[in-house]
Amino acid sequence: MESVNKSKEKSEEKSEDKSEEMSKEKSEYKSKEKSEEKSKEKSEDKSEYKSKEKSEYKSKEKSEEKSKGKSEEKSKGKSKDKSVDKSKEKSKEKSEDKSKEMSKEKSKEKSEEKSEEKSEDKSKEKSREKSEEKSEDKSKEKSEYKSIDKSKEKSEDKSKENSEEKSKEKSEEKSKYKSEDKSKEKSEDKSKEKSEDKSKEKSEDKSKEKSEDKSKEKSEEKNEDKSEDKSKGKSEDKSKEMSKPALIDLSQRVDSVKEENLKLRSENQVLGQYIQNLMSASSVFQSTSPKTKNK
Repeated sequence: MESVNKSKEKSEEKSEDKSEEMSKEKSEYKSKEKSEEKSKEKSEDKSEYKSKEKSEYKSKEKSEEKSKGKSEEKSKGKSKDKSVDKSKEKSKEKSEDKSKEMSKEKSKEKSEEKSEEKSEDKSKEKSREKSEEKSEDKSKEKSEYKSIDKSKEKSEDKSKENSEEKSKEKSEEKSKYKSEDKSKEKSEDKSKEKSEDKSKEKSEDKSKEKSEDKSKEKSEEKNEDKSEDKSKGKSEDKSKEMSKPALIDLSQRVDSVKEENLKLRSENQVLGQYIQNLMSASSVFQSTSPKTKNK
């Protein structure tokens, strides 16, 4: 279940990253369109401004020509030379002013074009840097996911091996216990059969010898009771001796299983801390963590 949840989280994070990339591309495309529209508007404003200046300049020239004609008609003679000189000076000044204005306009246009080119270059560089950062983040994520998957696979393999070893040990212990129980049962059956045979023979002998001496029978019965007690004590001692090493082996195995369990728990804790550190260190998990929490 944990692996399924993690795969779902990964797919959700990937979809979120894709949506963010699409939104960024749309915003970049919109900004480009806006910049193009602004440049078009600026060019149209410049063309209108130039046409207005030309029309104004032509109207001024016409008015000046009319004023010059009137002044020339009024001041004939000596005033003609002075007016001509003044008109020439004015025309020179105007031509100089016009040339300065034209040069200023050209310089402005060049500076604007340069600024637009610089802004376009900067936007291209930013987009390239963003694409490179995204590719690097994706490669880092892939490497981190691979390392996490490898660590999980290793831990799962170890747990499987330990479980298999434990099952084998349990099956071996069960088989040993079964063999020991069977041997005990066989030995008990044999001892019972022997004792029964002996009792039968003794009863037959006793029936025959009752007529001879009652005193002998009593002594024989006492001896039989003692021998039976001795045989029972020996059988019990043997069974206890056989059970002691089995109990010792079981206790040793239980201790070893407990130690392995503790080791595996410590390893799992270390792996969990390592995975948490990787996720906290990676920028991708930090950016997507609040979204997942809100969900």
